[in-house]
Amino acid sequence: MRRPVPTSPIALASLKDYLGILLVDLGKPDEALEVHKSAITIGEQLSKKYPDMPKYASDLSGSYTNLGGVLRRTGKSDEAMEAFTKAFTIREQLSKEHQDVARYASDLANSHNHLGAV
Repeated sequence: MRRPVPTSPIALASLKDYLGILLVDLGKPDEALEVHKSAITIGEQLSKKYPDMPKYASDLSGSYTNLGGVLRRTGKSDEAMEAFTKAFTIREQLSKEHQDVARYASDLANSHNHLGAV
């Protein structure tokens, strides 16, 4: 039985991020890059449309982190730094605005690690 494709934008962006991770594991980084970029496009649209929904911004930062990881693995350090910096900026803002959410502080620390590894 065939499962329906998610129609909500947040579910679609999440699915694309997971697909990108799978594509990297299958040795298809170029396809993974395109899928992650597509997830970012959706995430940016959601973040702009719903600025009071921190989950959308958090998910977008995760998409940028995933993109940066693929770019770093493929030797595109400058582009990876740009993606990691975008994730960092979002996460820094989230951790300032939502100090009661430990995950945002943890994600920010993770972004520091990614920036240091490029």
